[in-house]
Amino acid sequence: MVFFIDKSVTLLLSQSSKSVRASVLCALENLAQARRQGKHIVLSDRTTLEYITQKSPLSTVSCGVYKRILNRLPQEKPYIDVVSWYVLVVGYSEVLELESIGDKHVIKIWAGYLENFNLLSETVFLAENHDDVEFYQSITEIYQSATDNGKIKLVFEPRGGGGHTTVAEYNSIQNRRDRLCLCILDSDFRYQGSSHGQTCSAVMRIDDPLQPLCVVHTLQVREIENLIPTSFYAEAVTGDPNREKALQSLVEIESVASGKARHFVDLKKGHRLYELLSVSSDSPKYQYWKSILEALGTSIVCAAPNHCNRREECICVTFFGFGDAILRYLLNFIKQKKAVGTPLQIDAKTQDEWRECCELIIAWCCGSTPIAT
Repeated sequence: MVFFIDKSVTLLLSQSSKSVRASVLCALENLAQARRQGKHIVLSDRTTLEYITQKSPLSTVSCGVYKRILNRLPQEKPYIDVVSWYVLVVGYSEVLELESIGDKHVIKIWAGYLENFNLLSETVFLAENHDDVEFYQSITEIYQSATDNGKIKLVFEPRGGGGHTTVAEYNSIQNRRDRLCLCILDSDFRYQGSSHGQTCSAVMRIDDPLQPLCVVHTLQVREIENLIPTSFYAEAVTGDPNREKALQSLVEIESVASGKARHFVDLKKGHRLYELLSVSSDSPKYQYWKSILEALGTSIVCAAPNHCNRREECICVTFFGFGDAILRYLLNFIKQKKAVGTPLQIDAKTQDEWRECCELIIAWCCGSTPIAT
């Protein structure tokens, strides 16, 4: 993440008690170490950096780091304009709050809190499993290559939860108040306008808006697989007869409802008519998917001689799925493309969600090249 040192911090070095000065110096040492290790990007204005390098009694190594930051200020200060979130290190005692400044989300933190070096560890990137984290990194790198953010290095500690584990992990990190944490979750939306799924709802309930060191982002699509452009699926599954059926289903569903239905379809398991006929015809889920199926010309009359009691018994497939392993399959596809230098394009139907998600990842997980000193 970008840590920007406010000029008020240097005032503490000249106008405060001995104990406060010691806290601030420790914080500056820790910030220098974090930057030296490449965990975060550390910036400030030129006047503040000159004061730190010339008048503060920091270690030789830390002074060297701040001189490096000062010398590279023309190249690195524009990062503050790129990111949507950053940390402002201030000299106001006991401050830890989130403030919106223009289009930026600014986490204001008192310098003294950074005596705890854990706060300067890599950002924890929490998702529902490690494949999700790896995929988010991959799409962010694709997004970076298509924008001006390609030089920003991603640095984070990946953690995968899943169900109650995700909830417990997020709650633990938030309560400790000693790590930055970005948590991205599937919404599990079953149709447009539906409520969030169980895991997402549970995390949102415990998320404390007054604790700015952690943030939760919920996808506006059903699952991570719904973020993947159809062009990726088309190229990756060619030659696989079973998955080509799912691809055809995806292409067809994109042709109706302005393509929005592809955000809510279960791309892994697909859909069967039982899932529609087993709910009330007055329910929003029934009404939504009935309109989609009718637009596709798909019959909603059961073809089986006997009524099904379980989804597994249903033979009326309304949408073929790609299978539970499709995310890992696509990750391997992306790796192969990257290895040979073949560019992948962001799809217009998913680009808004990609942009929101990727800009959040860049802001919370941006790091830098380690400094050898």
